[in-house]
Amino acid sequence: MKLLFLNISQICSLLLIANITYGQNDFLTLAKTWQFDKSSIRGSVMSPSDIEKQDYLDLRNDFTFIRVDGGTCYQGVWNYDETNQKIELTYQHINKVDFFSVKEVDKTHLVLKVEEDWKNEMTLYMKAVKYPCSI
Repeated sequence: MKLLFLNISQICSLLLIANITYGQNDFLTLAKTWQFDKSSIRGSVMSPSDIEKQDYLDLRNDFTFIRVDGGTCYQGVWNYDETNQKIELTYQHINKVDFFSVKEVDKTHLVLKVEEDWKNEMTLYMKAVKYPCSI
């Protein structure tokens, strides 16, 4: 009798294959590093400040994330509701949850509407990047 042992990489690959099987292609598109490009408040587009140019959101395949927002680094877990096209970020070590509506996503661009900021209708525009493993 032969026992089957899988390493973490093989398990993640199997989970990704399972997601494809169930039609969760948006998850595969979302799970990458997104660099902040610009924002829009009530239709006015704003370029990032010098600090915001370093902001990014790294949505990982294991449903953890790293987010740099205004120069501050956060970690936690993320969830994607494919039916409603919403991302939920639950932060580690702080009592905070952010919700974003996915307005557009493809291999190179992500557009998110900030759910908590309904008065200002804030939208974030991000572009896909690949950071080195050290981040």
